[in-house]
Amino acid sequence: MTNWEYKSVAYQPDFDNTWGYSNHWAPEVIYDEDEQLYLMFFNADWNEKGSERKYITVAYSQNPYGPFVCFNSAKSKPAFDFTAENPNPEMKKKAAEGLARNEAIDAHPFVDPVSKKKYLYYSGYSHGH
Repeated sequence: MTNWEYKSVAYQPDFDNTWGYSNHWAPEVIYDEDEQLYLMFFNADWNEKGSERKYITVAYSQNPYGPFVCFNSAKSKPAFDFTAENPNPEMKKKAAEGLARNEAIDAHPFVDPVSKKKYLYYSGYSHGH
């Protein structure tokens, strides 16, 4: 890719109303045929209860160049919580098995071209591990 064209800022957080106050990075965009939307997955820092953690969320747009808007902006929390702090019983079980981590980053959405099943891969880590 040698020829690039600047279109606009794809996503600009509303810092007055967003949970993600810093470190918005690793965006990855995929077109969702079911929703007929472009989806941007990314992570950001959330300082909930005095514990800064990295979470994954998703924003949508009609265009691949934006503007992207978070699905959950009114809820003011991340779309996904894959961390050990998640109160969901399934995640608590994963945490007990040592599979859940304190931080979730680098989301990679994937749609199987054969089955059309949707997957979200990501990296997780805990401090000191």
